[in-house]
Amino acid sequence: MKLLIDEKSLKYLLETKRDCIGFKLSNGIEDTFAGIGFLASLAVAEYKDLGFLSGEIIKVVLAIIGIAYSFRGIIMIVKNVKEPYNQNDMYNDIKKLDEVTHPFSVVAIKDTFNEYPNRYLLYYDERWDCKFFPSYKTVDNNEDNIKSKLSSELKVDESKIKLEFKTFEIQKKFSVSHNEDRVYDHRAYVAQVTYFSDLMKKDEFEIEGKKYCWMTIHDMEKDERIMQINADVVGLIKGL
Repeated sequence: MKLLIDEKSLKYLLETKRDCIGFKLSNGIEDTFAGIGFLASLAVAEYKDLGFLSGEIIKVVLAIIGIAYSFRGIIMIVKNVKEPYNQNDMYNDIKKLDEVTHPFSVVAIKDTFNEYPNRYLLYYDERWDCKFFPSYKTVDNNEDNIKSKLSSELKVDESKIKLEFKTFEIQKKFSVSHNEDRVYDHRAYVAQVTYFSDLMKKDEFEIEGKKYCWMTIHDMEKDERIMQINADVVGLIKGL
């Protein structure tokens, strides 16, 4: 999965977490003992007057600095014990900066049961009143997830589906449903299906209430609704 992160946001995160990055419990212990050692040396040290500052005042000021340094070390120890910050925390913080709102994997399946395959499998989405390529939210173990879903939806054994990642495209476009610009990460896959049922070979068919059809890129480009909603994905698959 690709991340799209604003440089200023990343710099701000690193600045706010700089004391946590690479921090070890020993750092706080070292600071604490260093402060205590400094205070111990002050107890036996003698300071001469420096201009209008008496030796006692200088000693008090240095003592305050030593106490503050020791106190800082103690705070670091307590914080690290109660709320340890490790590489996983840093990774999760960086992921939160990701501007990609919709990571989707789009699957291109051609009608390879024909001698000259030139059509792609699309499904009809009633909510959008539009035909789309099969697509799934990009997740960990993404290819296994896609094959599993295709197998379940098309009633084809997973062993008959071979998936190949082709390319990805990150782009900002206007979301009709949300009435705002959103950032999309489209990952394009080609699925080689080695078994098609007689039902799937029809120009239009239905499986468990989900409607499918086969269309060429040329036919998609002539479909006003498809180009209004999904022109970027059609262009992505066309360029494979």
